Amino acid sequence: MKRIFLWLILWPSLVFAGASGGSVTSNSDHYGIQQYNAPNGELTAIPLYKLVGDAFFGTVLDTGVWTPSIGTGGTVGVSNGALVMSTGTTANNATSLISTHVARFSGLAPNKIRVPLQIPDGGTVNNTRRWGVYTATDGAFFELNGTTLKCVTRRASADSAISSGSFNGQSGPTFAPGTSSHFYEIIYQPRQVVFLADNKTIHTLSAAAVPWSNTLHLPIQYENFNTGGSVTDVAMQVRLGAVARFGIPEVQKDSFFQQGLTAGVVLKYGPGNIHSLVISGVTNNAVVTLYDNTAASGTVIFTTGAMAANTVPFSIDLGSSSFNNGLTLTVTGFAANAYVVFD
Repeated sequence: MKRIFLWLILWPSLVFAGASGGSVTSNSDHYGIQQYNAPNGELTAIPLYKLVGDAFFGTVLDTGVWTPSIGTGGTVGVSNGALVMSTGTTANNATSLISTHVARFSGLAPNKIRVPLQIPDGGTVNNTRRWGVYTATDGAFFELNGTTLKCVTRRASADSAISSGSFNGQSGPTFAPGTSSHFYEIIYQPRQVVFLADNKTIHTLSAAAVPWSNTLHLPIQYENFNTGGSVTDVAMQVRLGAVARFGIPEVQKDSFFQQGLTAGVVLKYGPGNIHSLVISGVTNNAVVTLYDNTAASGTVIFTTGAMAANTVPFSIDLGSSSFNNGLTLTVTGFAANAYVVFD
């Protein structure tokens, strides 16, 4: 179950102060983001809502939340409540872990990933470790390449990296992970990415000219891989990985009505939630199916199977089930009507 926490947020907008005749004022914090005040001057409280990820617990990796890739001889597992990713001693081996769902970006307010992470060796030559919100083509992440920490954004498979020594944050131009655990965070929105460690800004990227990523719908990912023929067994330890949205979970719902057969109609592109399905006018053996895709194939969110003839409408509560890639509806075999509520 997703949980809601009340936080005072840093909002990328103007500050409004004064109940009547008040003027617009600016009160930027050290992230370069401004606070929102209500018309009477009260500081606005906004929920911080978890989207994807979770804490690691016990000795079991929850494969409903995470998908590992181990390579040859590496390990990805949970020990004493922490994720441990090791390359093993096979030359150039790679291990990775990615969240099974993406963190949907709904606009207006930023998303934030928080990762308590430890590099036990402080950095190893011919090894790279990454953590953040990203895919093979887009996103933002921290990268420890050898002993050099980098803040990286990725767009269309091209990386833009700022190395320690050139950071512009509160901690000065350099930051070294050392061998202790740190809280790493990335706050991201369309025009800005803020990289933090232990609640202090390391580096801020402003994307005024072009988007820094082709999508802001991103999964959590960790990578640990050797290069250059290295056979050194290198580890990284993670205690938590979660992305939250600054803002309430609810968004404006949409709906679609399909009357009769369809081989596939795309209701939405990108991630979202499916809330309910109302079916009516069922001809014997009609089948209604919802896919997590932009085509009538791939992951099935829900299917009725072959239904008996029924003239009485009935509703199916799908409990705001999430989808990653899109939402496609089919009505196959024989005719039926389907009313879908989603966002």
